[in-house]
Amino acid sequence: MITFRKRIEVEASADDAFRVISDPDRITEFWKGTRRIIKEGKFYRVRFAFPAWGLMSLHSDADRMSVLTSYLKGPIRGSKIDAVLIENGKTLIQTEWNVRLSLYLRPFERRIKSHFETGAEHALLRIKEDLEKR
Repeated sequence: MITFRKRIEVEASADDAFRVISDPDRITEFWKGTRRIIKEGKFYRVRFAFPAWGLMSLHSDADRMSVLTSYLKGPIRGSKIDAVLIENGKTLIQTEWNVRLSLYLRPFERRIKSHFETGAEHALLRIKEDLEKR
């Protein structure tokens, strides 16, 4: 099981930050481990950076300023929650992962977890840069 949480402070309004993290069309712009997303009804087919496809759902909650990504089929199963937080008057973006790898990937879980954590940090930095260049 891969679980971790990363966060970053951004110089932007909470509304602007939520608008960015809740836009499914921008996922591949920030999350480089996701190459392509194709909407299929209520779900999305996702092409990962490594050669595999999966199925996911997205649920945005504007009241909680969070986006739940559920990985339903494919090499990764579980959830990722991206959220906008306000702490001490500052806007933060947080990503929290709780995923399980397919059996064939489990021998590499420690390395993959490190890779996912680094990728999440880089994604948050790209989101921060996008918000702060406005």
